[in-house]
Amino acid sequence: MSHERDLKLMLAADLPEALLVRLSRDLERDLRRSGLETVPVVTPSKPGERGEGLAIAQIALALVSGRSAVALIECLKAYFARERTLTVKIKRPTGEGIEITAQNVGDSAVLDLVNAIGTL
Repeated sequence: MSHERDLKLMLAADLPEALLVRLSRDLERDLRRSGLETVPVVTPSKPGERGEGLAIAQIALALVSGRSAVALIECLKAYFARERTLTVKIKRPTGEGIEITAQNVGDSAVLDLVNAIGTL
C-alpha cells in the first residue's frame, strides 16, 4: 500500500471502547472483502515502550477509483444501519476530509468522496 496516498478512516460512536475497536476491526475486514486495500493505522511508540501500537478505531485505506468509493459507501451503509451513532471521518494526507454519518450517507456523500479521491 502506498502510504503517501492513503486515506485515513476514523470511527467514533457512542459505544464503549472495546465495542468500538471490534466495530473497527469488523469494518476493516468487510472493506477487504469488498476488494479495498486496508491496513490498521500504526502509532509510534512512546518513550520507554517497545514496538509500535495500533491506533484505536483508525484504518488506512487506499482508494484508486470511483468504483472503490462506491464500495466503501455501500459497506459503510451497513455499519450505519448496525450502529446509528457511528460517525466516520475520512481524511486525506493533506488533512482535508469528509465526515459521514447515518444522516448524510446518501448520494451526495458518495459524490463528495469521489471528488476528493479524484484530486489525490
